[in-house]
Amino acid sequence: MTPLPRRQWLLLAPALLATFTARAQPNGRGGDSFFRVIRATYGTERRNVDVTQRVLQLVEQDRQFTASNDTFRTDPAVRQTKTLWIEAEGRNGMRRTFTFREGQVVDGAQFRGYGNPGGPGGRPQPGWDRLERATFGAGQRDMDVTQRVRQLLQQGRPFAVDPQTLGGDPAYGQTKYLQLRLRGEGRPLSFKEGAWVDPRDVLDGRR
Repeated sequence: MTPLPRRQWLLLAPALLATFTARAQPNGRGGDSFFRVIRATYGTERRNVDVTQRVLQLVEQDRQFTASNDTFRTDPAVRQTKTLWIEAEGRNGMRRTFTFREGQVVDGAQFRGYGNPGGPGGRPQPGWDRLERATFGAGQRDMDVTQRVRQLLQQGRPFAVDPQTLGGDPAYGQTKYLQLRLRGEGRPLSFKEGAWVDPRDVLDGRR
């Protein structure tokens, strides 16, 4: 392979630099650098809490916020330096975890939640707003996962019924169920832990 003359390298340098910067920039909205929030945890390795719903609320505003006790309205590890972990999925389906130390500023614009499922120009799955309420748990031990399930329904892709997907485990060691109450349906739809939910079937009334 014949080396390029020095003059051609000088002419190509700006374009190569721009390409490298675009690929390396973690906060941009283009390409695979726009991430969908899957789960968020705040605290220390041993003492932490699930803050997925709070982070979803913040990223919907497309603004910066601080990883702090005030932001998440809790202090899971008093007098210890805490960390915010955000597990997110890129456009290519690959997952990665973003780490922010307590006091660090988070650019919410690099993430997306249930309100902007496709990012700029994204189109949510039709009928997602039929969901009135969603709960996940066993017996009297359950949690409200309405916002999380709305996000998943909007994506239009099948999702698993499990604590990781739904953002927490309200009944450790017990078999849990996802209950979906849809407008116009007499009874809530029930999905056992480990099952898969296809938004198209649910929203089209085939389940």
